Amino acid sequence: MKFSEKSIVSDAYDLFFICFPIWIPLMFFFTFRSFTNIAATLFLFALFFLAETHFGATWLFFMDQQNWHYMKSKPLIFFVYPLVVITITLLTFFLISPAAALVLASAASAFHVTRQSIGINKMFGIKGHPGLKLSNFAIYLMSAFFILIGFLRFFANRSFTEEQLVAIQVTSTILVLAFFVLFFSKKENRELSIKFHLTTLTGILIYAPYTFVERPEFAIAMGVGMHWLQYLALTMPLYLRKSESFRKETKVNLISTVGKNKGTLVAYLLLYAGIMLMLRQWGIGFRTFDYSFLIIIPVSFQMLHFYYESFIWRFSEPHIRKEVGAYLFTKTEQTVSTPSSMA
Repeated sequence: MKFSEKSIVSDAYDLFFICFPIWIPLMFFFTFRSFTNIAATLFLFALFFLAETHFGATWLFFMDQQNWHYMKSKPLIFFVYPLVVITITLLTFFLISPAAALVLASAASAFHVTRQSIGINKMFGIKGHPGLKLSNFAIYLMSAFFILIGFLRFFANRSFTEEQLVAIQVTSTILVLAFFVLFFSKKENRELSIKFHLTTLTGILIYAPYTFVERPEFAIAMGVGMHWLQYLALTMPLYLRKSESFRKETKVNLISTVGKNKGTLVAYLLLYAGIMLMLRQWGIGFRTFDYSFLIIIPVSFQMLHFYYESFIWRFSEPHIRKEVGAYLFTKTEQTVSTPSSMA
């Protein structure tokens, strides 16, 4: 097996930040266990540096004037339906409860995260290869299994004994091992790249922490933290390349200013993240898992992120292939075909 013919930046970069960022759950697992008295602060640290920056990266798409022409040609998708999404979110928050709105956002997040896992898998896979369907099925199946456990434990208040949790963990481990044994038993699947196999494993394991952590926030930071990092690792090189191309063509575009270099891009992402985190914790500080009433603002932007990501990575659209897909891989690989959809 080879790494892959495709690279976002380099093989090492792709493996460390996109294909198998296993260091994220390991890092948070040990820090949550070692520093229990500041666990809430550590969770907010994860939200600041990974979650909200990843949400902020969505709006880079809107900073490109060329994308606005495309969006105006599809007003229902980019302007009307988003208003519906925001309205539903606000009604749920104010008429039912903030907790209900967070559950709604969590459900949308679960769908979005799993779809990204599938999209990255396609990106490093071979279009039409039979192994691709099997690996995507495994990602859907195991994600649904782990999410169900998380829902029962932390949202439906279903109590599991320690023995039951161990049985769930053993069962899930057997299922994952059985999948890879079945997968590699077919010779044609071994020709798929190492990057593809690792993205499959990452997609399968993203929600696994729900089976053994004490709080849902820990599972989010450990598992979904990999998703957040993957998204940042994909979008930052993409928009740095696009900004560079605009500057060479002397095109006036907000993205060419924000993405002028790594420093300006990181500064924008951290500024956005800081504002959203301050709204979330307004008046209650940064040493608690609780949130302020102003959380409705970042949650609304998050819901828009979940919605828009279904369209701004849809490579079946010629505009998206040209304005997003063409900048996804390293320069020497821009002609490599992109998947029909990554979101």
